[in-house]
Amino acid sequence: MAPILNYKEIRAILIRDAAWRRKTITFAEVENALGKSIQRDRWMRILDPMASMETRLTGYDLTKVLVYASGPAKGLPLFFSNIRAGDQPGSKRLNPKDRNAVAACKRELEQLYDAYKDVKL
Repeated sequence: MAPILNYKEIRAILIRDAAWRRKTITFAEVENALGKSIQRDRWMRILDPMASMETRLTGYDLTKVLVYASGPAKGLPLFFSNIRAGDQPGSKRLNPKDRNAVAACKRELEQLYDAYKDVKL
């Protein structure tokens, strides 16, 4: 069995390397910071619980700073679930062609950056 991903370590990378810097981060950048590669299916095992926990703690889904590095959704998160309104994490994919959804996502990222500026690791 593969080792369990370290929630605290990944959370720290998302906060330190993305949220505090008011930028997004790719899966590859997180893997580089961790010093290991992670299979895509294993990502959801940590990101879904993290999305729920962070939304409870701060009101924002920290995992939204994690974005695609290429393709039609380059620079956008995979999901744009409204966990505060009761959506399950990872339940709604962000359609990169939906301008309104992309604009809402960008607005929420700005609010997330504000919310995380004073969060301690």
